[in-house]
Amino acid sequence: MKAIVVLATLLLYSCSIVCWSQSKSYDRLYSIYEKENPLRLLKKASKWKVKNTRDPVPYYFLALGYYQMYQQSNNAGRYGKAVYYLKQAKSRDKEGSKWSQLSNEIEPIRILVESKVSYLSTLNRKKALKLSEDYLQLFGDSLPEFAGLIRKQYSISRSKSTSTILPVRHSGKKRDSIKWIAQKYIGVPYKWAGESPSGFDCSGYVKYVFQQVGVKLPHNANKISYLGQEVSENAAQTGDVILFGTRSSKGHRAYHAGIVFENQDGKLKIIHCISKGVHITTDYDRYWKSRKLLITNVLDYPLNKEVSQKR
Repeated sequence: MKAIVVLATLLLYSCSIVCWSQSKSYDRLYSIYEKENPLRLLKKASKWKVKNTRDPVPYYFLALGYYQMYQQSNNAGRYGKAVYYLKQAKSRDKEGSKWSQLSNEIEPIRILVESKVSYLSTLNRKKALKLSEDYLQLFGDSLPEFAGLIRKQYSISRSKSTSTILPVRHSGKKRDSIKWIAQKYIGVPYKWAGESPSGFDCSGYVKYVFQQVGVKLPHNANKISYLGQEVSENAAQTGDVILFGTRSSKGHRAYHAGIVFENQDGKLKIIHCISKGVHITTDYDRYWKSRKLLITNVLDYPLNKEVSQKR
């Protein structure tokens, strides 16, 4: 028994030492980053990466280091490495804690990727498509204005609905209609830039469902986040749109959209299109709650056209 206690004590002690060491290393790298010394940052982060291959932190700082070098030299290869290491970091950051911690520092990379896709879309469609896919992987939403890239590259055709879905067996209230329509598509697969029953992405699914009740929304989670009237989690109703993303001193950025399916005494169920397709999430508190950006009521503030006015 004493041996077990001693062993447990040693394990706890060693874990605390490792955590302290990792925290200290993070602080050192961040200090170098703030001093805008990318060469030194890359050197230190590379050493840490070799010793801690599963730790996302060195990969984040490698991404930030290459982005700083890109700013200094405007070398395309360096922003490519910044995107590469950011993907490596996110794949290792299972809970997204470091992504949230460094969201302000990551935001310029997001803006860069978006602007590069815009620039390359007419000059080099292949590169633009690759960056669009990187954007989707990193930030969880497609760039809908470039959906034509994937259609052109892979000749994907979208099925077009010829009739509006009428909830004839339902009460006719818009919120009930949203719930009735939304659950019809449970199991429909995820498809990049999709906005039809043959396949949806997150904002394409929200757009399609609301379209059936006469509300026109943009095919972009961030644009949707600026529409309607923001409501609290407790006041959220079936048919409100829930957005997930990050905030910074410059504003917010939504990267995923879904629909409030039910609110039972403050416990939300949401229906949304994720990697496995349209799905009702019942464990909202366990994973999604900490990533929530805002909930917006667009049904009581109907829109006849796509707008993106700031709150």
